[in-house]
Amino acid sequence: WGAKHKPPPGGAGPSLSQPPKPPPLILHGTADTTVPHTQAVDFQQAMKKAGHRCELRLYDDMPHGFFNQKKYNETLQEAEQFIRSLGWIE
Repeated sequence: WGAKHKPPPGGAGPSLSQPPKPPPLILHGTADTTVPHTQAVDFQQAMKKAGHRCELRLYDDMPHGFFNQKKYNETLQEAEQFIRSLGWIE
């Protein structure tokens, strides 16, 4: 929900009772001032505690939206590897 926003009443997001489809892949910069990377870490931990797959890749010193320019090819490879791990592509 970002540093400037509060979660909605009754919870911080979707229920974790059912595994999300597809499982999430989160690519997050540690220098993000819009959405602190600790929120992504907390979400991944909650997903794992609920028994669901959630992949998190943290990128040191990268700001919000870093993957659009600075790390485009690297994050594209991460996404491709993740999709391959799901068996959706060969």
